[in-house]
Amino acid sequence: MRRGDRFGVTLIELLVVMGIVGILFALFFPAINGAREAARRLECANRLHQLGVAIHSYHTDHGVFPPGGYAWSVFPSFFSPHAMLLPYLERRELYNHLNFDLGLRDGELEARTLGQSTAMREKVSTFLCPSDPQTGRLIPGNSFRACVGQPHQGTTRYYDYGGAFFLFGPVPVGQFTDGLSQTALMSERIMGDDLAEIYTPSRDVWFTFDPDGLPNTYTSDRFQARCSAPPILLPTHESRIGKYWTIASLRHTHYNHAFTPNSSTPDCARDGFQVQGEGVVNARSFHPGGVNLLFGDGRVRFVADGVTLEVWRALGTRNKGEQIYVQF
Repeated sequence: MRRGDRFGVTLIELLVVMGIVGILFALFFPAINGAREAARRLECANRLHQLGVAIHSYHTDHGVFPPGGYAWSVFPSFFSPHAMLLPYLERRELYNHLNFDLGLRDGELEARTLGQSTAMREKVSTFLCPSDPQTGRLIPGNSFRACVGQPHQGTTRYYDYGGAFFLFGPVPVGQFTDGLSQTALMSERIMGDDLAEIYTPSRDVWFTFDPDGLPNTYTSDRFQARCSAPPILLPTHESRIGKYWTIASLRHTHYNHAFTPNSSTPDCARDGFQVQGEGVVNARSFHPGGVNLLFGDGRVRFVADGVTLEVWRALGTRNKGEQIYVQF
């Protein structure tokens, strides 16, 4: 080789190298994303497990599970089970900042509840699943819901629809006649986008305005038929789903077992579904293929979207006598 000769790379060689790098990136990028989501799903399950430990610690101290909602004053102050669990999640200082005599109202806080606003906007990491990008919002919200069973099932007990939780109703272990290992306590629900001008089926709840029938005729099957046909144009809907972890309602901290996890049928409700039981808020997540579910015995299992509707609805009730022959 003569003095002064230089090595170079031709355009063709450069293109070949770039092509190989592009192929490698295309092969490894999904794997990297998959690994990240697996880590997020595991962290989500761990936080749900922490809630299960807190629920059983509450039962040890009080002899019952926390109520699905509790009113301590003449005002509509339905505090969620999440609020009652704060002392068992090492957040007693936040619990002490909640004024249970003052009351809560959904939506924007009224003047008499302004004292609650700081506590209501406090981020509680245990209530958030990292797979939901909405967890970075100004108002942190809530990813984990307490199971209230199914929509109206002809019950005569106030707000008791067969689930592990119901308004005003602390439930002792003895009432779980289906077995704690066969009953859902909590699961995940994607938070709403908080954008009234945009309807996102996987996040929001649309209003049916169904004119026929009384509320107590709204069974799971009837809701499934109604929810499956949202208007083509922008439907009237609720986008503030899961906005406040303090408030006991289907809008924020409860869910039911009307549809299977991540159902293609969007959630819907009668207008003003703050009233318990008048809507479907289903278990939904960003995990591919299913949702994390907390069972009454404290286990957390990943339940696939393909679980049968019969089994899923049976898991949502504590005392209906259904037989489940599926191991989770």
